[in-house]
Parts: sequence; structure tokens; C-alpha cells
Amino acid sequence: MLIFLALFCSVEAYSAKPKVKKVTGTAIYLVSEDMNITLKEAKQKCIELAKANAIASEFGEFVNMGTIDVFMDSSDMGSTSFNIGSTSTQSRALWLGDTRNPQVSVAYRDNLLTFTAEVWGEAREILTNATDVKWKIAHLAGKQKIETTTFHSGEQIYVNFQSVSNGYVAIYLVENNENTYCMLPAATDTDGRQDVRAGREYEFFDKEADRKATLLKLTTKQAQEYNQLVLIYSPNPFTKSVDTVTGPNKLSKLSTRDFSKWLLKCQRNDPDMVVEQHFLKIVNASVDNE
Repeated sequence: MLIFLALFCSVEAYSAKPKVKKVTGTAIYLVSEDMNITLKEAKQKCIELAKANAIASEFGEFVNMGTIDVFMDSSDMGSTSFNIGSTSTQSRALWLGDTRNPQVSVAYRDNLLTFTAEVWGEAREILTNATDVKWKIAHLAGKQKIETTTFHSGEQIYVNFQSVSNGYVAIYLVENNENTYCMLPAATDTDGRQDVRAGREYEFFDKEADRKATLLKLTTKQAQEYNQLVLIYSPNPFTKSVDTVTGPNKLSKLSTRDFSKWLLKCQRNDPDMVVEQHFLKIVNASVDNE
């Protein structure tokens, strides 16, 4: 969950259209007793590997899980599952979304948990190298920012960003399977995108770097909660999605289903768009972890 927030985007048509193909793949992921991983994380890792195999079988060895996972049914409505990080930045194709829900089975054999996943989806070949972007997520430890993807409830989040070319950026927080919030730019920004300049280093959500910055804190009422932070960058302008501003802090949000549909449309129309995500864990020590 996020305290404070904002919203945005849809992209103008592009000329050269890379091939979009339907793909399917399977994977097996083994978990031993000494591995520090939850069942949920292991399941999602297995799904990610299955998607990597699906892309590799159609396009080649290197993949980039550069979008949030979205299941698109016959009515074009989506739901969201989570990824555990990116597979590779050396990509031959981009996973656009699921066309069927991933299927995962679990068995216990030879002192190992065996996860087996099968996935179905759409992938788009990458014809040109995507713009290189660098970004880091951090919290404050004392007076120093420390890179992390694990937060205690109530901690402030910071994002450091830099790109090699001029462009536009936005950052969204995908909260479980229900709501998605736009963290950057602010809800008052009618363009729905943050201009960035080539080579300049940005410190988002830091008032010391920008007096107009919005301070953002991650919170949860659960013992632990998993969210996904999605960064979207393009050298091409993109327009705002339909959103709602609600709550005492005038937060902008939309359903994760609508966000997934909008993002998939953006990626299909803009081959230069870069979408990267990090899996965030928010813990609340005051809640018993049953």
C-alpha cells in the first residue's frame, strides 16, 4: 500500500511494427529445504522461467520480462500476477502479456518441492536496442540512502533514475491484484509524464533534491505485503490513462486490470518504450505473522 500518490498515459502510433507472436512454454523449478524462498516466490519464479522458455523457443535465448504479467481473456479484461525481477537486459523479445492463466502444480519428491509451470501469452520481437536506463530503489538508513526492495511499513521510498537520451518517465505501484497508483508524475500533472534529460541524474520523491517533490511512504496492515514497482520510459511522448482521484490526499488510481490493458496497448504501439519492474516486500513488525 502507498501513502500519497499520482497518475497518467496511451501512446501515439508508431511506424515499424515488430512481430507479435503467441507463445507457450513450460518450466520446472526445484526448491530445497535450505533455500530462503517463500512458496509464493517459488511459484512466481517458476512462471517466469516458463515465460523465458516460451520466448527462447520462438525468438532465441535472451529474454526480458519487461512488463507486469497480465491475463487477457476473451473480453479483453485483465488480472495481474507478479514477477520476481527481470530475466535479462539482452533481449530478443518482450513478453507482452498472458493469453491464459498460468498453470502451476507442486509435488514433493526426493526431499525437494518441485514446481511445474505452463504459460501461454504474447511476445514481441525486439528489432532495435532499447534506450539504456538506470534506476535504483532506496530507503533512508540514518541519513544515508541505501538501495533496497524491502521496506518496513511507514518507510519512505526514493527512486534514483538516469537515461542516456531525452525522454519521458512515469512510475506506478501495482498493489496486489486490485489497484494501481501512479507515483510519478503528480496527480496535478495533466500531461501524465515526467520529462527527463539525457545524462542527468534524478532523485525522485526527495525534497532535498526537489522542493516540489511528493514524499511517499509504503505501508501495510498485514504482516507482509508484496507490491510491484513499474517504471515506464520512452523517448516518445505518451498520454494519460483514465484514472480517478480519491481520498483525503487526492491520490490518483485506477484498477490494475485497466492499467494492464493500457500498458499493453502502449507497448504494442511504441517499440521504443522501456518497461522495467521491481518486486517490493513491505513488512509490518507489529502484526503477527501466522
